Amino acid sequence: MEIYYLITFFIFGTILGSFFNVVGYRLPRGESIVKPPSKCPKCDHRLTPIELIPIVSYLIQGGKCRNCQAPIAPYYAVIEALTGLLFALSYYVFGLSPDLIIALIFVSMEVVLIVSDYHFYILPDEVLIVAIIGLGLTILISQGFLALSYALLNAIIAFFAILA
Repeated sequence: MEIYYLITFFIFGTILGSFFNVVGYRLPRGESIVKPPSKCPKCDHRLTPIELIPIVSYLIQGGKCRNCQAPIAPYYAVIEALTGLLFALSYYVFGLSPDLIIALIFVSMEVVLIVSDYHFYILPDEVLIVAIIGLGLTILISQGFLALSYALLNAIIAFFAILA
């Protein structure tokens, strides 16, 4: 059963990793993360569902657009694989627990920030705010108000330490 969960978290992570590539690339540019659908940057060919399978479609297509044969940066497949591995590792370390949710939120935030930083040297505030809210709610629900208070106090102390 453990292998099943590891594989499930890996696959789920690769799917989200593909989406995080989109978020990290479009959000700093002020574009919608939903529309328009993904396309080849060279020929504007709209990608079909079969071309959007994380990692697999990149390998099957030989790292090239199916329409115009323009090369696709391996960066996208690497981010998908990295996210899948980090999701599986998070499950391996924390099991099915509230700490797993915290780890997955943190991994998700970091991947989006890595993509955005890589392309634009920008860390979007929207990503940080959503992650902080998600982490705060998870801590509040799983550990209570006192734990949330300690987490907020630690965050404030860390903020001022970095500021100083």
